[in-house]
Amino acid sequence: MSVAPICVHRCSSVVPCLGGMSVAMRERNRIRIPVLGSAVFALSLASSLSQTTSQNAKQESAIRARVAEVILDVVVTDKKGRQITDLNPSEFEILEDGVPQNIISSRVVGTAEAAAQNSKSPALPQATRPATQAVPQDSKRDMNLVTLVFDRISPYGRQMARDAARQYFKELNPTDFVSVMAIDRALRVLQPFTNDVARLSAAVSLAADGTPQQFAEVSNAVRDAIDKAQAASSAAESSVASAGPGGGPGSDTGAAFATAKLNEVIASMLRQTGVGEQTIQGRATIESLMSIIRGEQAYPGRKAVVYFAERISLPTQVVERFRDLISAANRANVSFYCVDTTGLDSTRQLEEMSQELKSLSSISQGQQRRRGGAVTTQEATLGENADNVLRKSAQNSLADLAESTGGILISNTNDLRPGLRHVSEDLSSHYELSYIPANTVYDGSFRKVEVRVKRPGLITRSRQGYYAVRGTDATVSAFEVPMLNALELKLLPRELNYRSASLTFPTRGLRTQTVLYLEIPLSDFSFPVDEAKNEYEARVDILVFVKNPEGGTVEKFSQQFPFRGPRDKAPETQGRNLVFYRTAELAPGRYTLETVVQDGRSRKITAKRAVLVVPARPPQSLALSSIVLVRRLDASRGDSDLAESPLLYNRQMVIPNLSSAINAKEWPELAFYFVAIAPPGESRTTVDMIVSKEGQPVGHMGERPLPPPDEKGRIPYIATLPLSSMSSGNYDVKVLVLRAGIVTSSAVAFSIE
Repeated sequence: MSVAPICVHRCSSVVPCLGGMSVAMRERNRIRIPVLGSAVFALSLASSLSQTTSQNAKQESAIRARVAEVILDVVVTDKKGRQITDLNPSEFEILEDGVPQNIISSRVVGTAEAAAQNSKSPALPQATRPATQAVPQDSKRDMNLVTLVFDRISPYGRQMARDAARQYFKELNPTDFVSVMAIDRALRVLQPFTNDVARLSAAVSLAADGTPQQFAEVSNAVRDAIDKAQAASSAAESSVASAGPGGGPGSDTGAAFATAKLNEVIASMLRQTGVGEQTIQGRATIESLMSIIRGEQAYPGRKAVVYFAERISLPTQVVERFRDLISAANRANVSFYCVDTTGLDSTRQLEEMSQELKSLSSISQGQQRRRGGAVTTQEATLGENADNVLRKSAQNSLADLAESTGGILISNTNDLRPGLRHVSEDLSSHYELSYIPANTVYDGSFRKVEVRVKRPGLITRSRQGYYAVRGTDATVSAFEVPMLNALELKLLPRELNYRSASLTFPTRGLRTQTVLYLEIPLSDFSFPVDEAKNEYEARVDILVFVKNPEGGTVEKFSQQFPFRGPRDKAPETQGRNLVFYRTAELAPGRYTLETVVQDGRSRKITAKRAVLVVPARPPQSLALSSIVLVRRLDASRGDSDLAESPLLYNRQMVIPNLSSAINAKEWPELAFYFVAIAPPGESRTTVDMIVSKEGQPVGHMGERPLPPPDEKGRIPYIATLPLSSMSSGNYDVKVLVLRAGIVTSSAVAFSIE
């Protein structure tokens, strides 16, 4: 019996994928291979991981080790909002979960210090400046990163935000470097970090007046410029490493090194932008803001996000992720300054909330008057709906985000400029305190942090807590902790079944797009039933790492997928597969791929570890992707959000087949997909294919022309192999692509039963 998969890619929506081969596969770019025998097809890509069997493994409930140093930026004001800058370290007190902590260091960060450093800074050589970005003149100096983020707001709100931002640029401190970003269905970088007022003003105008298509075009251009700049950054890093005592930061090489680091901040954000393309309301915003934190977390110094928005919608299913966002910001030393661009016109929103609460009150009263009888859906979800209505208040969510991360909420005004001055003041003058927590257990729990001053009448602003997790990744969520612990075990747990593969797709540039693909049967997962609501609930947690040979994280993807529905639909859902895939852009090299899947209800876990190799090749050269065995084409996912996916073929998504065996009676023909990359030029590109059984050739297509490449040099192609005349056995298909006398090849192995 075939299983209908549930496809998930760069979004949290769950889309059933119906079985069967699409007739669209009979379009152009399709060939047939004559075969001299018969065969069985079992997908066995070189980078595939075999399906696992369920095993029990002992889990560790907590890991005791030294918790990393916690650094707090603290702003102290009097009751009129005026900053206080003459406090002594002995006047501060830090409490974590109510327990006093030992402050191990403290210092005052002030404008006088910044000005003194600025007077000693050498000029930066023009040759080190990428076209999109101004560069700090001294990488040793504390630099403040400020990110202006424009969410989807009304035209009037955009105008207010643009005017306020332009005024803010005129008052930048010498150590402030600003980037401009927009959120539509993904995070778009409109201007990398710079203190060039003209460039910043132009980017803000685009954010206020531009379209989503313009945002995407500019962001892609920024990405290309960053890639080119990073290609030259290795020389700067090498020179810093070999410069010795006289050539550290502050020299020309130090400035180039700082430039490279700022480029890496933006590049890291852009690598994560696809994760934010979500369909659940509110998740796109949260994941985009999380991408900013991921990019900035490794950069030292003070970091602020000025977030222009009218609301953050927080349905129940994304509230936990919102808590993760606050914790990640606190661990990464990022403060949010939230700007409510609705101005003084909040009457309509309050009226809408009032009407919805009245309706829910009526349902509650009716429930109390009725004695017995079945519970209606409205009554069962009464509490959840009331929570959702309250969370619709823009200022509730915006204030929570700002106050929990040490920032402020700017609201209830049509003049945003005075509020933005607080950003400059906070960055230019604040206290920096640090401590090592007395509690040394990494259990994923939330630690509440409170900063007090002994001098009466003063108000402190600082981050309010964090999740106690291992490592330096500030964006670790609480649900990831058991999966991280599983990866630390000597024997990886195998309690759930799933298949995984890594598929490489070269580009004309230096990096290779690598699709990390998981196919997870839901039959192994718990589907407990809520008797009061007469609904089932289930949850799949996924964590994927790509690590370099030193064990450092190159890419990380994680997400929770909740399932809920009528109890009589639970068996149907359990009979499906969850398909999860993400795309990582990797430089040539050898990596380790770690994948973890967890049942969010039963806490069963399976973890896998495999080698991932990205072949080295010259840029602008002939190249060929992995050969992908095709289960089906999915037209429902061929939308504009996935236009950059290497699995997109003629506006349809290629769904890989990771099964280990194929029944020839169920599959009259087999389809496989690949992408050839052609270098610039007019030369013709051709393809040839050879089918072998047990190492002996049994079929040969003969050389045939490929279609012309697109503007990025890509030639996507689907071929079919008839199975009716093929006997059982082990086979492989080798694809050879030829251009201007150069040949490149790739192969896929399979077996048929």
